[in-house]
Amino acid sequence: MSTPQATTETSDADRRYPMSGIAFERLVDEESRLSALAQGQGVDEASGEAPDASQVATSILEAGSIDRRLAAIRAAVAAAEISETPDTAVIGRTVRIQEDGTDDSFRLVIPGTGDPANGSISIDSPLGGALVGSRPGDRVEYATPGGVRTAIVESLETDEGAPF
Repeated sequence: MSTPQATTETSDADRRYPMSGIAFERLVDEESRLSALAQGQGVDEASGEAPDASQVATSILEAGSIDRRLAAIRAAVAAAEISETPDTAVIGRTVRIQEDGTDDSFRLVIPGTGDPANGSISIDSPLGGALVGSRPGDRVEYATPGGVRTAIVESLETDEGAPF
């Protein structure tokens, strides 16, 4: 039983994002869909008319959100390392852990998109970083403001239908 450690800080150019092939394909599909959305803003496609002021304001807010999501996806796709090893925790897999006698499951997702309350953690979070590369039976340690915590990896699942 090994003890993976959280990775050390690297520059964005050197950063690699290990992910399943399914996660990679879904990110490429989402990148294509969001690129098309970003290019189509400004005219109401249904009517062919220019939007009113409130629609413009909404579009600007959505465009910022789309731009941020596109940037995160493009960085992840550019830095992707495809792993088809089914017993290794990578982006796109759900990791079931035991910590302090409690079982929890988290889907590993790309940086900037984690939502622990909804079952996903980013690989740039302390726990997510510690889990990347782990296997069932591994004990991982990660830093929190309250000190170092330990979790045991119980199992891994492919989570094909979930967002990354």
